[in-house]
Amino acid sequence: MKRVLYILFLFWTFALNAQDPQLTQFYAAPLYLGPSFAGSAAGSRVGVNFRDQWTSIPGSFITGIMSYDHYFHNLSSGLGVFGLYDQAGSGRMSTTSV
Repeated sequence: MKRVLYILFLFWTFALNAQDPQLTQFYAAPLYLGPSFAGSAAGSRVGVNFRDQWTSIPGSFITGIMSYDHYFHNLSSGLGVFGLYDQAGSGRMSTTSV
């Protein structure tokens, strides 16, 4: 039983090694703020955000966000998809998620 707990704890700690990318115009990426914003606009909405900080330094911070959401009137709800790429530093800390 201890062995199983140690293995679960090992995987759990590796899942907690990430941080959220910092955006200056976070309000321009509503699905990044929270999934509850999916379908908050009447109709479809496409969003693309890009940040390239400190371009003259090797290993700069690069963040790209793409999102799409649509409001379905007959369901009175919305559905959205969100993609994120974040590279912090020399490439050792990068995240890609959908």
